[in-house]
Amino acid sequence: MSGLTTLNHRIILISVIGLLVIFIAIFKVSTMITNPIANITNYAKRIASGDFAAKLKEIKSNDEVGVLSHTFIKLKDSISTSMERLVEEKEIFRLVFSQMSDGIVITGPSWKVLQHNDAAAKFFSLPIKISLLDYLDSNFESSIPLVALMNPENQKSLFKLSRKEASKKLPNNFECNVAPIIGENRQVKAFVFNMRRV
Repeated sequence: MSGLTTLNHRIILISVIGLLVIFIAIFKVSTMITNPIANITNYAKRIASGDFAAKLKEIKSNDEVGVLSHTFIKLKDSISTSMERLVEEKEIFRLVFSQMSDGIVITGPSWKVLQHNDAAAKFFSLPIKISLLDYLDSNFESSIPLVALMNPENQKSLFKLSRKEASKKLPNNFECNVAPIIGENRQVKAFVFNMRRV
C-alpha cells in the first residue's frame, strides 16, 4: 500500500508540476500577445489626442500583432505628414489672404462675418457686431437690392457700393462680387464677398 501511496504522490506532484508549467506557458504566451496590443492601444490613443511625437516600438514579427504595429506606425507618419502640409498651406493662405489689395470677407449663411483680410477691415471698419448685409444696408447705397445676395441661385452677383455718407478717411466706392459656397446638400455654407476700391 505504501508503494501505491508513493505512486499517487508522484502522480499528484507530476500533475501539479505539469499544471504549473502549463499555467506559466499560458501566462507567457498571453503576455506576449496582450502587452503589444496594450502598447498599440495606448499609442493609438496618443495619436487620437494629437500627440504625433508618440513613438511605438515596432514589433518585428509577421503575425497579426506585428502587422498591426507596422500599420499604425505608417498611419501616424501619414497623418503627421498631412498635418504638416496642412499647416504650411494654411500659413501660405493666411499670408496671401492678409496681403491682398482687394477686400475679402467670408461670412456664414446668415451673413455673420467669419473671416476677413486686412483690406476689408480697412474698407469697412471691421470687425462689426451685426451681419454684413445689415452693415452694408445701413452704410451703403447698392446698385442691386442687397436682399438678392441671399439667393443661392445667384452663382455670382456683381454690383457697386457707394458710402451713404462720404468719408475722407475711408474709401467711398467699391466694385463688389459675392459668391455663395454651396455644400454637398445644396445648402449655402458660406458667402465670399470681394470688394475693390474704384
